[in-house]
Amino acid sequence: MTILIVFLNLATIAGLLYWVWRWDNSVIKKFYWPAAIVKLLAGVAIGFIHYRYYIQSDTVFFFESARQLREVALHDMPGYLTILFSVPEGYFQGEHRTLLFVKLVSVTALLTDGNYYLSSLYFSLISFLAAWNLARWIAKLVPSMAVPAVVALLYFPSCVFWSSGILKESLAMAGIYYLAGLAIKAWLRSRLSLPDILLMGLALWIVWSLKYYYAMVLMPVVLGVLLTNRLAAKLQPSSFVKEGVIFSCIIVLLALTGGLLHPNLEPGKIPHVIYSTHQQSLANSNPDNVIQYSDLSSTWGSILLHAPRALASGLFAPVVPRLSNPFQQLAVVENLVLLVFTVFAFPYLRRIPASPYRLWVVAIVVYVAVLAVFISLCTPNIGTLVRYRVGFLPFFVLLISQQPIIQRLDRLLVVPR
Repeated sequence: MTILIVFLNLATIAGLLYWVWRWDNSVIKKFYWPAAIVKLLAGVAIGFIHYRYYIQSDTVFFFESARQLREVALHDMPGYLTILFSVPEGYFQGEHRTLLFVKLVSVTALLTDGNYYLSSLYFSLISFLAAWNLARWIAKLVPSMAVPAVVALLYFPSCVFWSSGILKESLAMAGIYYLAGLAIKAWLRSRLSLPDILLMGLALWIVWSLKYYYAMVLMPVVLGVLLTNRLAAKLQPSSFVKEGVIFSCIIVLLALTGGLLHPNLEPGKIPHVIYSTHQQSLANSNPDNVIQYSDLSSTWGSILLHAPRALASGLFAPVVPRLSNPFQQLAVVENLVLLVFTVFAFPYLRRIPASPYRLWVVAIVVYVAVLAVFISLCTPNIGTLVRYRVGFLPFFVLLISQQPIIQRLDRLLVVPR
């Protein structure tokens, strides 16, 4: 790889970052460059750790497979383009999601002359810009949540690390962040531009293709908030409870359409999917590193019975470290912080009914709870769970970040325009 290729790629990434920063006029602008550097370094760390310690990991497999596609492109560009834009059989199977991601990685492998770390920077860049965009919209919607949004989306270790680099979660979370930002824009009655609509379609396709279960929880919740807000303006319900009933009816109706979009989301099939995925994860895991769900079966009754333990595990596991695993020890420290913040956040519950943003709080609670239960039951392996929970963790951190210490940070660092 020539120095020229390295320089051109680094200049492109730096130029994109500078262009976004130059035109940003948000109250959180001063957090931009430190957050960007942290994000890019996290992607590099993903590669360093996995190539050194976990050579059989996903990120190594994705990139080495992408390099093989790059070799095809160098010798047969028409053949490569045919592979790139073809839709293989078995669209609804996990192999398709992996193949799609490998194709996307192969594009960056071409741009970077097959360099893992430069390719990783591009994925981290996309994830960062989407997270930054959402943080800006949250700060615009609720100014008091500016710093909590920065902490949750741009600085909380797991949220940053596991949505960086060459991992499916990088692009999936970028899509979720962008869609959430558009939802806030729609709430504020801001007009969606043509680029907004085009990027919305791209974000939906990315999230659905890579992590369809993220999309199937996110979209009913987001549409439920927006539709309930519009209906509430017309019907003028007299209480928060009535708003909640309207919201619940909307998301249930929307969620029931999931079976029309993906066979695994048919209501009668979901328990079987959860159970079979759970069993497969158990078979491939060390028994000392799994969460035990006694007598779990493929029925809705069993799923609901184990939901409380799954929710607690998704939010806070692990809380007891294995002395031989330094990465799990770091996760324990992080989870203890989450647990403390959650306890101190409970007094704020009484403020929710009077808040003009109460529907957003309910939406976040529903999104976090459903995904936490689903992912925890499907993935009892603690190490894998720590990574996969990034799909909901940033929103949980945002929810519990109304803490005095963060509010003081808000007063010290956020300067209104």
